Amino acid sequence: MINGIYIYEIVLQGARALIKSENYLNEINIYPVADKDTGTNMADTMRSVVSVSQPDESVSVALGNIADAAMNGARGGSGNIIGHLLNGLYLNCENRNAVDESFLIEMFVKAARHVVVILSDSMKGTIGEVIEKWGEYLEKSDKSNYRALLTSSVAVAEKIADDSAKCNDKNAVDAGAKGAAIFIKGLVDGIFSDKNFSITDYHIIKTADFDKINHSSVAKRYCVDTLIIGQNLTEKTLRDEVEMMGNNLIIKGFPEKMRVHIDSDEPWNVMEALQKHGFAASQNIRDLQREKEVASKHLRIGILTDSSNDLPQELLDKYLIEVVPLTINIGDECYVDHIGITSKRFTERLLENKCVPTTAQPCFKAFYDRYMSMTKYCDAVIAVHLSDSLSGTQKNSRRAAQTVSRETGKRIVVVDGNSATCGLGLLLVRVAEEIEKGTDFDEVIAKTKAWSGENRIFISCLTTKYLLNSGRLGSVKGTLTSFIGLKPIIYFSSERKLTKLRIDFLKKTNRRHILEYIRNFVEGKKIWNYSLAHVDNMEAMEAYTSFMRELTGREPLFVSDPSPMLVGKVGPQASAIAIALE
Repeated sequence: MINGIYIYEIVLQGARALIKSENYLNEINIYPVADKDTGTNMADTMRSVVSVSQPDESVSVALGNIADAAMNGARGGSGNIIGHLLNGLYLNCENRNAVDESFLIEMFVKAARHVVVILSDSMKGTIGEVIEKWGEYLEKSDKSNYRALLTSSVAVAEKIADDSAKCNDKNAVDAGAKGAAIFIKGLVDGIFSDKNFSITDYHIIKTADFDKINHSSVAKRYCVDTLIIGQNLTEKTLRDEVEMMGNNLIIKGFPEKMRVHIDSDEPWNVMEALQKHGFAASQNIRDLQREKEVASKHLRIGILTDSSNDLPQELLDKYLIEVVPLTINIGDECYVDHIGITSKRFTERLLENKCVPTTAQPCFKAFYDRYMSMTKYCDAVIAVHLSDSLSGTQKNSRRAAQTVSRETGKRIVVVDGNSATCGLGLLLVRVAEEIEKGTDFDEVIAKTKAWSGENRIFISCLTTKYLLNSGRLGSVKGTLTSFIGLKPIIYFSSERKLTKLRIDFLKKTNRRHILEYIRNFVEGKKIWNYSLAHVDNMEAMEAYTSFMRELTGREPLFVSDPSPMLVGKVGPQASAIAIALE
């Protein structure tokens, strides 16, 4: 019989195989977009499994711990899918303490089906197809020879992944598909390992001390709870780094992993200090002030968004807008967007670090937990997100919204904001003001969809370097050259994607053309309001504000720093102006 310790080590073998393949998967990640982050996203998801999950003698408890770690630590689309595969194993273990070989095969089959249901629109040659075909092969093949079946199933998964190169115009192996095949091979290798493990082979960090902390009186705004993975870690070293940054500090663990809890007003400083000593495999940054505010509230309609919105904190607080942050990777370091690292510090890191930063959308569980929390004080929820053409954020939000709505009976609707940065922020304020008027929920949804199609955001970049590196800018990338000195102007088109307007050689010419585009766009139309964002470029802000003041007779609704996630896409000194029409 296979117990929880055995199955725990099987999964860890698959996780280790993916972590070892991180750089390889990043290198082959050129299809469908060359964002070079699939390996990092899958590896970071597995780092969470390896470092956060706890072993147990029971199969059900061990898989529950694994699934929870995977879903909490999932990064990117591929990481989320592997997380769902592991969650599928847990959901189909039937609360057993031990399983035999045939039941393990059945669990694999049902877990694969679990992924297929979630990815009902999965396309040929992707990670979804590798998992689907692997599960189908296990289900339909002769099960009399357990070892032969599992071994041949690896070959099937690897062939599907390799065949993905035949299914696209770039003749490139899909990195996510290849990662799934690598993970499956790691699982099977773990099954046939001759090693014998016991519970004493693993370090377990007990959570009792962390759970005793009372946050009823909020002295610091944020609660930071993270797991640092490194070598030769000591409580004293980490304590010396962060002790003066807050209160309620608790550090427990072992030389290779330490769990750190601290309440702080500057979580970004805490995370940067801790990551000098290791990788932050698990990050949970709670806004204690917001939790206290909403505890006594009852809202007719709540608003949720992601961290690309770029609204100043005072406006987020005024309208009680909930934010689920994206994640940023800088080399071996991982940060929660906005609250884990500031825009200013990220820009400095961007200039000093040769690594291309990558981003990952929030996982399903992050949205699920936030929606469940909001349903306690909201009758209904509207979520407005970063354009679907730039990120897969909306997909996880929609799945979580549907799940929570089904479980609670509360209405939750997700809308594509068709924008980002100050454009998304502008739309959110308009939605919030409409809700304050007492507008019916269905009418709020209809107006939000209409406004998202009418708003425009014009973005000026003083270099093409970061646009080219991001790999997610559709037609923009195809029209840019590698000359770093070029200064493109881009905007969201009616087709809901970023489109190049023109490329200039001089900063002065670039700004003049942006003002011309704005004048042409608003000619003969009434402006509801406008907003601005910039990456350390006050000169551009002053020029835009002066122009719009003459045009509208009003100041901008807000001026903000773009989220670090967006700074990594557009680069230093980029600027943006968003306009909402009546």
